[in-house]
Amino acid sequence: YGIRIVLVSAGGGLVRVAHSLLLTSTGRVLSFGTAQYGQLGHGYSSGKQLSDELRPRYIDQLSHVRCTCVSAGELHSAAVTTDGDLYTWGDGFCGQLGLGDKRPQLTPVQVTDGGLEDEVVLSV
Repeated sequence: YGIRIVLVSAGGGLVRVAHSLLLTSTGRVLSFGTAQYGQLGHGYSSGKQLSDELRPRYIDQLSHVRCTCVSAGELHSAAVTTDGDLYTWGDGFCGQLGLGDKRPQLTPVQVTDGGLEDEVVLSV
């Protein structure tokens, strides 16, 4: 296919809840697996559902940045860009997205509060 994958991160842990992230050599991010908690980062489908992805699919909301690192958690995901910005998405029930609340995010959101305003994130 001409796409070179440089990093794979497999998330999940709950029975029947699993997802994976792929990072390409050009800094694009793909995800696939269970979408139940928004951890794939694609948002709602046209039918207002969170659709599972059986094949890798690019996360369109990250197409404007080049990523250097990705990590798939149990019910959430994260990515770091070449500029050192951190993006998170998925279930935030314990505040694990770092966005100052416990709400889920169905698409990637840049983490800017909590001391990261002037910091460069290298890895996640």
